[in-house]
Amino acid sequence: MKILIRRLPLILGFVVCLMHKGAWAAEPAAQNKNNTETQQAQNLATLNQLEARVGKYPRDVQAKFKHATQLAYLGRNTEAVQALQALIQQYPEIPESYNNLAVLYAKHGQYEEARATLEAALRANPSYVQAYQNLGSIYLQLAARVYARAIRLNAQDKFSKQRLQQIQAILAPSFTTEAANPQVKGNTNQ
Repeated sequence: MKILIRRLPLILGFVVCLMHKGAWAAEPAAQNKNNTETQQAQNLATLNQLEARVGKYPRDVQAKFKHATQLAYLGRNTEAVQALQALIQQYPEIPESYNNLAVLYAKHGQYEEARATLEAALRANPSYVQAYQNLGSIYLQLAARVYARAIRLNAQDKFSKQRLQQIQAILAPSFTTEAANPQVKGNTNQ
């Protein structure tokens, strides 16, 4: 199953939509909070099961990969990064670990690290399509940053403004500012 890194603008848009519905807003918001808490509890239970599995079968690559993914779902990104880096050290031929590590880097605006990691994924498996797709998104994000910087240096730069708008249109709807995350997909099937 492929996941798309969730975007704050999308979440904020949903919250604003609920707020405009007046009295109806409180009930769905409360349900959403309960659903989020339930999902977090399920993710934590899954994490505990995976930790037990990895403890019992330390060479189970799939369990290790899923463990790293669960850490990311729980927002424990530092631990997820460390787990994926360890997987890459042990199994450098598996491109999905590189891909998910790149997703975490991109999530935090570390686009150069994400680029280098995706390029390593492609060295491990030159036919890994998802890494090419994500690398394209990273290149677009890096280009957007460059054009935004050019505009800051010269507010009259029409060419850079036009290019930035074109890139924003490609990355839309999630791209709203220079610091927004690219649409990078992780892989949780491995």
